[in-house]
Amino acid sequence: MTDDDQRDPDFLPDDAWATLQRVMSVPALEGLAKEVIKRLNVREAEDWSAPPDEIRQLSHLLCARYPFAAHRMVYQLLDAGVPIDRVYQNYLAEAARMLGKRWESNELSFEEVGVATTRI
Repeated sequence: MTDDDQRDPDFLPDDAWATLQRVMSVPALEGLAKEVIKRLNVREAEDWSAPPDEIRQLSHLLCARYPFAAHRMVYQLLDAGVPIDRVYQNYLAEAARMLGKRWESNELSFEEVGVATTRI
């Protein structure tokens, strides 16, 4: 199989393909392709969002009288297999945004938001 057989002419213009072949070996190009795929998969995972009802529940638990209510929910999420980065980025960050919106709409006091933020 020749180099011409390995490339998809619709994927890259001829001059771009030729430039890549001049500056990178086939194993380097394969490594680059694998890295691009890996990063696209990470981006897809970053687009994931937590269910809104769970965010609401977490924001309420962060304001609860019992100081470890939200802590318990976080551990339940982790025990259920939710990756820790999703707990931070999707659950806690979104709950913090919700707390801010609830404060702006006068549903929560400054003190309540302060306590909830400390718990985060």
